[in-house]
Amino acid sequence: VDYRIAQLMRFKKILIENEEHLYQAINEDFGKSEFETYVSELALVHHELNLAIKKIKTWSKKKSVSTSFAHFPVKSYIIPEPLGTVLVISAWNYPYLVGTNVFVPALLAGNAVFYKPSEFATLTWLQIEKLLKEAGVPENVFQVAIGGAAAGEILLSLPLDGYFFTGSYKTGKYMPGTLIPVDSEHAAMFQSLWGQDREAITQLILTASGGPFRTWTKEDIQQATPEQALKHPNWDMGAKVTIDSASMMNK
Repeated sequence: VDYRIAQLMRFKKILIENEEHLYQAINEDFGKSEFETYVSELALVHHELNLAIKKIKTWSKKKSVSTSFAHFPVKSYIIPEPLGTVLVISAWNYPYLVGTNVFVPALLAGNAVFYKPSEFATLTWLQIEKLLKEAGVPENVFQVAIGGAAAGEILLSLPLDGYFFTGSYKTGKYMPGTLIPVDSEHAAMFQSLWGQDREAITQLILTASGGPFRTWTKEDIQQATPEQALKHPNWDMGAKVTIDSASMMNK
């Protein structure tokens, strides 16, 4: 655990030193501004790194649990162990934040990670892979797989030990197991608040793409129709989720 903590502490330092490269990569991928990238992603990435580094020794400790009297004098424990090699398939719109929230705990837990970013965030994740290597994460522990749907299908055919997916329901249907759609904003707020005293939370920042209404005036939006709300420029997640997102009802 100490070895993994040292690697991610180096990664955190290198991340700060290379912020300009991160801004440039995400801007070239899909035009995200420096301000939006910091507020909605990198600031939260630093928080996630700090929290994981602080808590990993507690999370990984052997925990004593009660034993049935019938098995006296046996003692029982829960001992956390790595899954092995895990596949992470991520969405395009918050690549730094969504990715870090998954691969940081996965690496700290002792797993190797295959990371498949969206084909719309290729430069972004090549930059992250480069910084992880500079921090000392071995090449056989973290690998980025670049490509579209075909690359994802190949990765899903591999005999891996775990899967983590963020994206549309349409794509998620190809994942192993059963997929239960949930609202991402509510889940993110729950994750932010979980384990915290209410007094420790000073601010919650909700971001929104605006979908087809991003450049509309307030007056125009008041006259919008469901058909117009469904014309999202980047994805199709079904009528309800698409309209909830465009109208910000999911906020």
